Amino acid sequence: MPHYEQQAKRGPDGKFLPGLKPPKSTGRPRGAIGIKTRAARLAGERLEEMLRRATDVISDELDNGNPTVAQWLVDRVRPPARSDFVQLADKNKLSSIEDILVASERTTTAASQGEISLQQARLLQDVLGRHAQLKGLEELSSLRAEVEEMRRTD
Repeated sequence: MPHYEQQAKRGPDGKFLPGLKPPKSTGRPRGAIGIKTRAARLAGERLEEMLRRATDVISDELDNGNPTVAQWLVDRVRPPARSDFVQLADKNKLSSIEDILVASERTTTAASQGEISLQQARLLQDVLGRHAQLKGLEELSSLRAEVEEMRRTD
């Protein structure tokens, strides 16, 4: 459509005049599949194929009497186990900054000796760090209250 015809359909404010409609957008046709959807579908199909192959290899190894190899393959295919908690010994009270530092040292030691995974240690250190920040804020609040009390008594 020529430019002068488009201008005639619009008012001075740029909006379409009453009774005139904007041209239809061609856009994406209905039912068209985007590239992300196609890629996700293809990745899903490939994953299913790979898992099917892994299952066949594991079955073959078990049939051949190699349970160790089969277990090794299962460990590689299965997602890593998640451990959502790490239990601290009862003697680890976290009521002061010093207690939190002791727990942090114990966590580092446990990770370095292989008692807990590095991921568990990292997560626990994050929790301990946040807890230490909160304890610090609590102590700061108590110190402010003491200072205010001292000012009032003077």
